Amino acid sequence: MSAAIVRMAMSRSMWEKFRVLGGQLKEVFNHLESDCVRLMDNEHLMKHVRDEGYQFAVVDAMMTQCYYGIPYSLGIPYASVSVSALTWVYRVPRFPSFAPSKLLTYTDRMSFVQRLTTFLFEQLLQLQIQDMTTTYVDRMAHDRPSLNGVQLMQRV
Repeated sequence: MSAAIVRMAMSRSMWEKFRVLGGQLKEVFNHLESDCVRLMDNEHLMKHVRDEGYQFAVVDAMMTQCYYGIPYSLGIPYASVSVSALTWVYRVPRFPSFAPSKLLTYTDRMSFVQRLTTFLFEQLLQLQIQDMTTTYVDRMAHDRPSLNGVQLMQRV
């Protein structure tokens, strides 16, 4: 991860930054997905979680369809331990052409090209998150309505 961050910081090419960031995000999501599968496949641990009778959960916003899916399957309220960079999920307007993305190195004094880049970058992130499937929720909460990643995040 550190090497990728240094490559992004040193690169003057926006395409290279997007390529490196996309590769890192894919690697992180693959790791989180395998972590989620291992968690769900651990019958002893999942039985313990279900039997404890928890009343509230605090979860991380990464891999929402899995980590948010666990408290959803238990029917308990939950909150995020961190705030999403995508404020639209929480219905808070944030115009990416004026407010720089946390994942890019721009300030609030962006040029037109930087504003356009930020806008396009945010749109791509929205597409990726909205594309999250309901696989984990359907598996964990087969008796509850099927929700995707965005719907799970909006229940916070």
